Amino acid sequence: MKHDTLTTLKLLAWSFCTVVLGIFLVPLIQQNGVKIPAMEIGMVLPLVGVVLLGAFGWWAIIKYNRLSIAGLYSGFTGVVMFDVVLRFSPWWYAMLIGVLGGLTQLFIARAIRNSDWVEKGKFVPYSNILQSLLLLCVGALLASAFSPIAAFAFLALVAVYDAVAVWKLKTMQKMALSFIEQGVLPGFAVAKEKKDDWALIGGGDIFFIIAVAGSLYKTVGFVPVLIVAGGMMAALVALFAWSTKGKSYPALPYLLVGALVGLGIVWGVL
Repeated sequence: MKHDTLTTLKLLAWSFCTVVLGIFLVPLIQQNGVKIPAMEIGMVLPLVGVVLLGAFGWWAIIKYNRLSIAGLYSGFTGVVMFDVVLRFSPWWYAMLIGVLGGLTQLFIARAIRNSDWVEKGKFVPYSNILQSLLLLCVGALLASAFSPIAAFAFLALVAVYDAVAVWKLKTMQKMALSFIEQGVLPGFAVAKEKKDDWALIGGGDIFFIIAVAGSLYKTVGFVPVLIVAGGMMAALVALFAWSTKGKSYPALPYLLVGALVGLGIVWGVL
């Protein structure tokens, strides 16, 4: 988790830009009357079940190598883009964007997997852009669906899973490595000076900043959204600053603390 200053700043820059765009997309979605089913506290456990089921599915795919990770992730990219664009546009336009997004993800994954180190570095920024678009769209949509209580409860439960998966089971590191070997970067990546060495921040961490902070918009307004998002980003910066080189850390528990601190500031000031 510990990287040199320039690498850390690059990762944080990708993260910050995605969070800002995602946060500003939340009111745009709600003010345009996009219909999204509400998710209350009762939906949290089923959602956690979906997360665990998805994690088990990826583990099985990686362990038995029956299907291509790049192909599945490309399909996921296409479906997400189709769903997001469909809420604003005709179905045929959403289908076009979804197909192009999925094919672009597949092309980037194959290029990263099959190229040498220099060529890989040329494709990584395009992967980061695609990941950014996915994260801000999905995060803003779920922020508009979540109630604040459901969003914080969901983050808390998944943070427990994240801690166990990283510190106890070590499955998160293996899963990320398998993705990278297939050419899929499950988050933002920056090439380090050392050959074949990458710095990576998981896309799920950025998604939760947008979804949890954005969930406050419809109940308490935009300023609290910015405060909570700022608290979570500060927690991410602190994690990068205080982590030890060579060790892996689950980011979600730290983001949960940052979110709670931000929420405390909102209650104390507003």
